Amino acid sequence: MVRAAVFIGVDRASGLTPLHDAAAGARRLRDDWAAEQKFAYTELVTDADGAKVTLDRVYDAIGRVLRPDVEQLVVYFAGHGINVARHECWLLSDAPRVGHAVISATISEEQARYCGVPHVVFISDACRTAAGSIGLQNVNGNGIFPNEEPTGTEKPVDLFFGASLGRPTYEVSNVDDAVAGFTALYTDALGKALRFQVPELVDWTRERDDDVGLIRPRRLRDHLNKAVTRTIRDRNLPDPVVQVPDARITSDPQVWVSRRVGRPPPLVPPPRPARPPFSAAPVDGGDIGGELDGSGMDGGRGSSGDGEAMASANETTGEFESPFESFRPTHATQTRTGVAPDLREVSGSLVSLALQNPAFVANLLSVTDAAGPRQFETQCGFKLRGARVREALALGADAQKLGGADDIVRISPQHVAPLVLLVLDDGSGVVVPAIRDFIGALTFDGGEFVDLAYEPSANSWRAGAYQERARELQTLRKVVAAASRNGSFRLEGEDAGRLARRMQLLKGVDPSLAIYAAYAYYDGRDRQRLGEMNDFLRGDLGAVLFDVALLAGALDGRRIAPGDPLFGLFPLLSQGWVYLRTRRVTLPGDAERLQSHLRESLWTQFDARGVDLLRSTSFKDASSWQLVG
Repeated sequence: MVRAAVFIGVDRASGLTPLHDAAAGARRLRDDWAAEQKFAYTELVTDADGAKVTLDRVYDAIGRVLRPDVEQLVVYFAGHGINVARHECWLLSDAPRVGHAVISATISEEQARYCGVPHVVFISDACRTAAGSIGLQNVNGNGIFPNEEPTGTEKPVDLFFGASLGRPTYEVSNVDDAVAGFTALYTDALGKALRFQVPELVDWTRERDDDVGLIRPRRLRDHLNKAVTRTIRDRNLPDPVVQVPDARITSDPQVWVSRRVGRPPPLVPPPRPARPPFSAAPVDGGDIGGELDGSGMDGGRGSSGDGEAMASANETTGEFESPFESFRPTHATQTRTGVAPDLREVSGSLVSLALQNPAFVANLLSVTDAAGPRQFETQCGFKLRGARVREALALGADAQKLGGADDIVRISPQHVAPLVLLVLDDGSGVVVPAIRDFIGALTFDGGEFVDLAYEPSANSWRAGAYQERARELQTLRKVVAAASRNGSFRLEGEDAGRLARRMQLLKGVDPSLAIYAAYAYYDGRDRQRLGEMNDFLRGDLGAVLFDVALLAGALDGRRIAPGDPLFGLFPLLSQGWVYLRTRRVTLPGDAERLQSHLRESLWTQFDARGVDLLRSTSFKDASSWQLVG
């Protein structure tokens, strides 16, 4: 097999804390692993010796290895990273001072699927923490593959991440005192695995008269998850250090990423070193800088402003349960000897368990019926938890304020796909579809719009069938919402079919689950189920949810117009915005400008300036809510 690789390492990004092992780690992988594997074409792009890593250098390197005979391409990046709208961005030398000196891993992935190479592998040893400063929030990620109209057959792309969404990656001080400096935890584990230093990871086969060992993507994913966690434990790193690698694998199970002919002699494990306290530098820099009190940790590769994001300590009370209450750790009991379980790290696994045994997970998480209004006279409306409504503006519907209540809004639909702008008490705003026969329950956590759940109004014709399966659907929504927020919602094997069956309700599908499922199906390249779900929604509701239509390809190359039979003028989940660009979808009027006013949120939420822009454009002809009762 003809293979190519591009290794990118950026120790220094503009104004951020310098790293120790990004450029060196990229070079090690090229010189050790790629050389051993006899890659036909390799490129090394680093900032060693004062060089700058620019988009042009990376783009040119990709161009040099995109040759007709290449059958597998590996793109490795080490450096500062952030997530913007839940998508990975890699910062180059001039970022974030120069907002476009940034690589979008998502856009690059979409381009790579049509670059002509049968199998592309991205490996990222960079933080996936949220952009903390205004400068980092305003970066504009770019693709690194030719920006051409998609043609031909879509090819599989595998992605390996050094950390789960919202988490930093770390560099640790070297064990051997003779070797000064730091080593990246993830790259170190990756290099050992790819170079056959983990015997249990190897899949041995026979080719002619030779034993041939293969490292396959799925086994590599599972190993890295355990290996990094084991290193943190064995090196006795401080309590704040949490790094759980992640991966999205869509290639065939028989694909391999490393190959060796002949069995090596048995490895003799080195003696385990003593366990002194180690220094750990989070690949998490920019705003952090300096040492964290008492931990010996200094700044590094991403930029969350406060290191790891912790759950809000001031949980706003409300009328119904947040889907994240059961996923909060008990911080007071988190010690090295007694760590309280943090279900946020296993929320992805809970999805699979809930699809197989929803009753068990419902009991585990104490899932209960949502309190608050279960019906409106109009059979349509919204209720909020964790936020209050200052004003409601409706398109294609009449909105009503019921007395002094500022956490419920009654809606009387006049159009097949009404939209409502809810202006909140903090000045931010959300645009939510008003679906006939459904009440939308919005949950806010620390100011972030974290969940939107639609349930049939108790006085609608849908209520009877829903009540028979209410607890099952509520459980699925809860774990799926939490996994989506943590970036760990995946559907593999039989889970894709199980979810398709369990979210069916009468002749359609549960709208809330359909939105979440669309992204999981898209990540798994399950085009058939996406198309079927889009058709179900159209037949049941008379319109389709924006995100489902977008990911199903139904909006490719289109300009969206107000009045289209779409539940939404733009993506409902914030992670959908990047796909407007890759699917060539144009928003109406000045709606394109709204993207710069997105708040950090799972569901699309705009800052106060974004609300003003909505008032003057898309909602300029909307009717304001009226006081009744």
